[in-house]
Order: sequence, then C-alpha cells, then structure tokens
Amino acid sequence: MARDVRALRSAATASSSKGSAGQAPTLPSASTVQPAPAGSSASRSPSAKESANTEADSTLKELQRVKTDAQNARSDEQKARASEAAVRHKLADAEVDLKRAKEEAARATKEAQQAKTDAKAAQEAKAGAERKLADAEAARSAAEERLKASESAAKNQGGFGARLRGWFGHKPPNQ
Repeated sequence: MARDVRALRSAATASSSKGSAGQAPTLPSASTVQPAPAGSSASRSPSAKESANTEADSTLKELQRVKTDAQNARSDEQKARASEAAVRHKLADAEVDLKRAKEEAARATKEAQQAKTDAKAAQEAKAGAERKLADAEAARSAAEERLKASESAAKNQGGFGARLRGWFGHKPPNQ
C-alpha cells in the first residue's frame, strides 16, 4: 500500500514537473539508484522497473525534503538560541539599569529629606534671630526711655535745687 501511495505521489510530481514550462525533470543520482538483483531483472516487466524507479525517485525526494527540513530546523534552533541569548543579555542590562535607578531614587529621597531637615532648621534659626532682634529692640526702647527719664529727672533736680536755693538765698558756687 505504501508503494501505491508513493507511486501516486511520484506520478503527480512527474506530471506537474512535465506540465510546468522551463523546469527540467530531476534525475536520480547515480549513487542512490541501486542495481536490480540478477535474478529479478528477467522476471520484471518494463512497467515494474518504471514503478521501482518512480518509487526510488519519490523516496529520494522525500528524503531530500526531510534533510532540508532538518537543516532548517537546526538553523531555526540556532537563531532561537542566539535570540534567547540576546534577550537574556538585554534583560540583564535592564535589571542593572533598574537597580541603578532605584539606588539613585533612594539617594534623591535621602537628599530631599536632608534638604527638608535643613530648611526646617533654617526656619527655626530665622525665628530665633527674629525673637532676639525683637528683644534687642525692646531693650533699646526701654534703655532710651530710662535715659529720657534720667535726663528729665536731672533737669528737674537741677531746677528744683535752684528754686530752693533761690528761696533761701544761697547762690551756687559756680556762679
């Protein structure tokens, strides 16, 4: 039965190759054609030889197709391995970049926290300086008030003493 299927395939292939213009029919190579056994050559008819040749051609074509498919599969496998290696390399690079980005983000977060702490300390220092300035202004105002009061008291004392001396007739020694 397998021979019948091969014969039909080879006949279909032979008819399609004869029907297409410009194509030369493929000839079996000399190494693949096996000589018929000595005793069987006389008993076979020309159509049996022809079917044996057709069967051999079909088998050779199928073998060639399988070889080509195997070579294509090996080539595809090599390409897939190379692609996989490239993807793994890219993945490793991406992981390194991600790790670096995380480290930079952590460093930036730490710097931002330090900046917040510094800003808060600066605000507290500014508030302390403003309090000290207000206290100094208050002390200056109080000192000026005391100075005015003492100057006023000195005038009043000199004036009051002069009135008393004027009442009692004593003149100051510097006049």
